[in-house]
Amino acid sequence: MKPLRTSQCSAEKADPIRPRHTVGEVIRLYGAEYLDGHAASAKQQRVLYAMAACRTPAMGGEMEQCTNCDFRRFVPCSCGDRHCPTCQALTKERWVESRMRELLPCPYFHNVFTLPHELNLLCDDNAEVIYEILFQSVSATLQAFAERHLHGRPGLITLLHTWDQRLKRHIHLHVLTPAGALSADGGCWIPCPNEKFLFSVHALSAEFRTRFLRLLKRRFRVRKLTLRGRCAPLADAEIFSAFLDVLSLKKWVVYSKPSFAGPETVLEYFGRYTKRIAISNGRIIDVSDGSVSFLYRKRRKDGKPDDILTERIPATEFIGRVMLHVLPHHFVRVRYFGFLAGEERKANMVRVRRALLGDALTSACAESPPADESYDALLARVWGVDIHACPRCGTGRMRTVEIIPRATSPPLWTAYGEAHEQAA
Repeated sequence: MKPLRTSQCSAEKADPIRPRHTVGEVIRLYGAEYLDGHAASAKQQRVLYAMAACRTPAMGGEMEQCTNCDFRRFVPCSCGDRHCPTCQALTKERWVESRMRELLPCPYFHNVFTLPHELNLLCDDNAEVIYEILFQSVSATLQAFAERHLHGRPGLITLLHTWDQRLKRHIHLHVLTPAGALSADGGCWIPCPNEKFLFSVHALSAEFRTRFLRLLKRRFRVRKLTLRGRCAPLADAEIFSAFLDVLSLKKWVVYSKPSFAGPETVLEYFGRYTKRIAISNGRIIDVSDGSVSFLYRKRRKDGKPDDILTERIPATEFIGRVMLHVLPHHFVRVRYFGFLAGEERKANMVRVRRALLGDALTSACAESPPADESYDALLARVWGVDIHACPRCGTGRMRTVEIIPRATSPPLWTAYGEAHEQAA
């Protein structure tokens, strides 16, 4: 379906607290239809179930009453699933602020390593294997380059993304790294000599490709790949070898540039998707007649502002695109490598600060333990929302008067939708 052009301002009107539509709403209305026509893994079904129930009476909650005008309202619980865009705001903000406190007093580079789309089919049954190889090959490539060119260890914060703006599969790894390396003995900081890029993207691309394909071939040899359906022909060793040969001739995309707006901007971008799946609720602009309309950003190469477009697709296709990005069980999306990894992380960061600032300033900049902040305080600080103010009289305070337990045998999609409508 041809995308519709939308003005930049209209794309920014979404309320981050109370979006007009949610992914959960789409699942409540069309989840049963999706499951009737699509095979969903047990993990995907659990995610669908959680997002459909999120902030509905089926999750239980609290009954609140105003201290002034006796106004009452039901406040449902969140599902807490890491893929759900409706909740996780507190977790996301805390993660971003923790990483902000850890930033080093030096420039940073933002790198992106992208897998060719020919590998997308393998992810249907081998997502965890492909993602693990991506982390291993990217971290090994950057650490090898740091040792070769800077003679030290880099510090890498990596974040897996598996989607593009239209929610289709687009597997890539974001890497935020200080512009330098910590010497082997930990005594000095070796700055990157180039201000425009960390290392040559052409050289990085070639080594990344070599390392990834080598690891993929090793997984094939030890029969760690599930090859069935459309991937069944690849079970033949000669065909798989020819498949690798085709991939080895392609130019793999590696992006690298300094974070001119500061590493804080990159961390904020990381934070948007560390605790949720590929789309925010604010991008969904219409759910009706079996279809979903959502906003997406189309990058421009002429330096002008990006275009904000609208795409409308069947609701079942929308759910299917979202399900493409459900992570394997217990899979870690954000990982740390180099001097930022392991138990020596804090000690290494002190060493880098000491090398950059000296002992006196390092002591003055010592990290203070983060203060415990409730969800209520977070909303008030970040979005200026007082969730305890009475929406009717504006002067009273909402107090919990009853705890509503979670349904022991909650109904599925249609009943969720009915309960949601009754609560509204």
